[in-house]
Amino acid sequence: MEKILNQIVEKLTDMDKRLDNMDKRFDTVEKRLDSMDKRFDTVEKRLGTVEKRLDSMDKRFDTMDKRLDTVEKRLNGMEEKMTDGFNKVNEDIEKLNSRITEEHEITREETKHEIQYVHDKINDLNHDFSTVKIVTADNMRAIAKIQSKKDNTKM
Repeated sequence: MEKILNQIVEKLTDMDKRLDNMDKRFDTVEKRLDSMDKRFDTVEKRLGTVEKRLDSMDKRFDTMDKRLDTVEKRLNGMEEKMTDGFNKVNEDIEKLNSRITEEHEITREETKHEIQYVHDKINDLNHDFSTVKIVTADNMRAIAKIQSKKDNTKM
């Protein structure tokens, strides 16, 4: 019986050692978990810092978005003004082209009438010149007749 008791004591001692080993292992695991917990806390703090930085960056992006919207509105306003200006210039050019065409037509008509007037005057002058030539020829004939009569009377 003593042998059995010794064996039981031995087994209990073995079990006690094993339980002590398990206790040590659990303590080690607990320390590791505590260490991991501290690391997670550190990571959580870092993530909090990163989150704050991201929030700050997000605010900066929002501010930049607002600035870009303002710039875009200004550019759109300038584009509208430029478009209006170009449209006015195009209208002015069309008006000028129309006016130039009208002036050209008026000048062409006036020039046409003036040329016709000059042509008519030249024709009148040619007619008058022809008349003067005829009258002059008649006068020359008359003078020749008179001179011939004068010469005949002298003889």
